[in-house]
Amino acid sequence: MFKKIFVIAVVSVLCSFSRSQAYNDDSVAVYTPRGTLIPDSYITVEFADDDDIPYWNNYYDIIFQNDELIGNSTRRYNCHGYAWHMIGDDCPTDSVWIGLDNPGCTYLYWQDESYSEVDPSFAEECEDEIIIDYTDDHSAVATHETDIFLSKWGKGPLMRHYKNNVPHRINELFRLVCLSCLLLH
Repeated sequence: MFKKIFVIAVVSVLCSFSRSQAYNDDSVAVYTPRGTLIPDSYITVEFADDDDIPYWNNYYDIIFQNDELIGNSTRRYNCHGYAWHMIGDDCPTDSVWIGLDNPGCTYLYWQDESYSEVDPSFAEECEDEIIIDYTDDHSAVATHETDIFLSKWGKGPLMRHYKNNVPHRINELFRLVCLSCLLLH
């Protein structure tokens, strides 16, 4: 009986460690343009195995042949880190993973009015200014081309893709947001 309880306790402790602890990722403070803290943000370590990068590049390149791989697979940042922080916050070299242990808290960017919802017809006119928030915890950036977005696919590559061509269960657009005009003055 004691042995069974001990095994259950050990398994429970091991399962309680988050991915960030398993990979020795470091928590980092990321803020919206209005200063709201975005929780669950990390500076993440790269893949331990060098073969992982070409593996994931090839995996997505084969499955999504109509889309263009524009950046290598990496654990350094995810879709939210790319769209909201690297592009939206204009920190292109500041790779972060937003929402490592929980869904990304991207709603905080428009809840504090750093961003405002815009009509989808503006997406083509505002390259790198409009961020797309999907219904299933995914973010992308609009381009000047109709219905063509840029997004990072988890630990996979940065992709140029058709709006609904994303590797997620629900790939419907939820809202398009743009940096609030109040911040531009």
